[in-house]
Amino acid sequence: MNRCLLLLSGLLSVGAPAMAGIPAPECRPVSTLKDIAPGAEGSDPAPGVTVGGALFFAADDGAGGAELWKTDGTAAGTLRVKDIRPGPEGASPAQLTAVGDTLFFIADNGANGLELWKSDGTEAGTTLVKDLVPGGGSSLPTSLIALGSRLYFVADDGVTGFELWTSDGTAGGTTLVMDLVPGSIGGQPSLLTAVGNTLYFAADDGASGMELWKSDGTAGGTTLVKDIRPGAGSSSPAELTALGGVLYLVANDGNQGAGLWRSNGTAAGTTRIVPSAVGPHYSPELLKAVGDTLFFSMSDPVHGQELWKSDGTSEGTTLVRDLLVGEGNGQPAQLTALGSWLYFVANDGTHGRELWRSDGTVAGTTLVRDIRAGASGSGVATLTPVGPVLLFSADDGASGVELWKSDGSDTGTRLVVDLVSGPTGSQIQVLGMVGDQVYFRASDGQQGDELFTAFTASFGDCTPPGLVCSSDVTAEAAAATGAAVSYTPAQGSDDSGAPPQLSYSQVSGDRFALGETPVVVTARDAAGNTETCSFLVKVRDTTPPELTCPPSQEVAASSARGAEVQYPAAQSTDAVSTVALAYSPPSRSTFPVGQTPVEITATDAAGNSSRCSFQVKVVPQASEGGSGCGCHSGGAAEAAGWLLLAMAPLLLRRRREASPSARQG
Repeated sequence: MNRCLLLLSGLLSVGAPAMAGIPAPECRPVSTLKDIAPGAEGSDPAPGVTVGGALFFAADDGAGGAELWKTDGTAAGTLRVKDIRPGPEGASPAQLTAVGDTLFFIADNGANGLELWKSDGTEAGTTLVKDLVPGGGSSLPTSLIALGSRLYFVADDGVTGFELWTSDGTAGGTTLVMDLVPGSIGGQPSLLTAVGNTLYFAADDGASGMELWKSDGTAGGTTLVKDIRPGAGSSSPAELTALGGVLYLVANDGNQGAGLWRSNGTAAGTTRIVPSAVGPHYSPELLKAVGDTLFFSMSDPVHGQELWKSDGTSEGTTLVRDLLVGEGNGQPAQLTALGSWLYFVANDGTHGRELWRSDGTVAGTTLVRDIRAGASGSGVATLTPVGPVLLFSADDGASGVELWKSDGSDTGTRLVVDLVSGPTGSQIQVLGMVGDQVYFRASDGQQGDELFTAFTASFGDCTPPGLVCSSDVTAEAAAATGAAVSYTPAQGSDDSGAPPQLSYSQVSGDRFALGETPVVVTARDAAGNTETCSFLVKVRDTTPPELTCPPSQEVAASSARGAEVQYPAAQSTDAVSTVALAYSPPSRSTFPVGQTPVEITATDAAGNSSRCSFQVKVVPQASEGGSGCGCHSGGAAEAAGWLLLAMAPLLLRRRREASPSARQG
């Protein structure tokens, strides 16, 4: 019998499912870093800032009120820096700002009012910088910003009103930059924005109204840039944004209404950018620099509130795309730069408010993903760039407000973690980032708002690929070494769109040994996530041996019992194992006169057997002459003759006994 390779199974429709996948080693899930205030209330950690490799933030441990905390990314390294205001009220640190290795913030210790503080991360190094209003009064510092090695802020010392101040972290180095309006009214500086080494801000000197100013940190270098709206009226500068060494802003010159302006710090270089498109345009807002392009939201009577861009020229100031076609408002919001892309939230009238992105072209301005199908939208919020991905909160309608991520593609936009199962959500919020570790505020449903953390690698591709193995394969052995077996390849998939690399513990077409051999298939995607599945290759010997019996034998009896017969051996072969032959009756047995069947059984090592038989004929011995059987047929006369012949010796003996000589003897 020819041995054929039998593939009896292996259909993917009944394939073996994958085992539990293994994310890349760098992938670590979002988890609680420390339960600062055990219980349902939570510590309510606030957005923080990175200084010297640690994240500083405000939190309330439930006993000491809101105080300054820091973390190095470990539970043990998450601790309160200092109890600035002992007791349950807390100092309520706010406006945390890094200047080099020093953290500046505002706090109230209960004795000096709300003033400027600093910290180097130690309890001893956390001190009041200067009590601008001595005693229990507060100078209410605000608008803290770093420029070079100094801090700039706005405060009211109780004498000059709210004016621009600067500090190097010492009491002596904390000084008023310029008293724009002598007396207690103050110039009310706001919107402090650094462009290179120059600080721009809006202020009112009491004569020119609220206009654009700049400062180099000295009184002499603090000047009005331009009285955009001449006279006592205010141009009300807003949306101050740096782009390529130039300041962009929104201002109202009193003639054309609020519009887009640019400034190089000189009066002549502070000019209005009038879009080339015909028709009135309303106040731009939400200015955001991305590369060398300024994006913003603006309304006109034809398109409504939509996304615009500018390169600083009238010709280059154009509508990017009419997201909600017609007079309706796409209402772009939360404009956020990530690499060379602008991400934002908008409503196209079909999908509700969802995540979009733009490269500044119509074709390149697209919906990233319809997270919550339908017109209600997913409520995308808190857009935060983290490395190459964007983190944000969203509600897909099933998980509640949870943490999402996006690489700008539909498949790369997905839920990071569902901390609270069901529609409630964890209300997660990004607090800050240190190195490759991101910190969040969230509630997992078991505790109040607490500090959570995850590593940036986990915001890349941490999803193992999909994998379906062939079902078990059965093949017939072709030799003692087994059989060459070909099986159906496994099917791998990955949410990145690129097929994962598949590897097999034993490749298809290889020779498999007798018995069951597990084949483990591993799928690995480009990010290093793996998935495995397995199936069995069963090589079996079910084919009986080939068996050929000797021809039938005929021998003469050697005695009345018959004859001892030695017959030829049967011929048997098996491709896989040796064969044992059993004869019944065996050779050299005494066979009686007549015909006797001989049964032969061939059995291989697997227990498969074949049978065949032949005849052994033993004939009586032949006498001299005649036919060889000592008799023949001749009728009644011939039978009588034979009888007389047989009795002749007996008659002769009796005659001798009856003669006289016999009697005499």
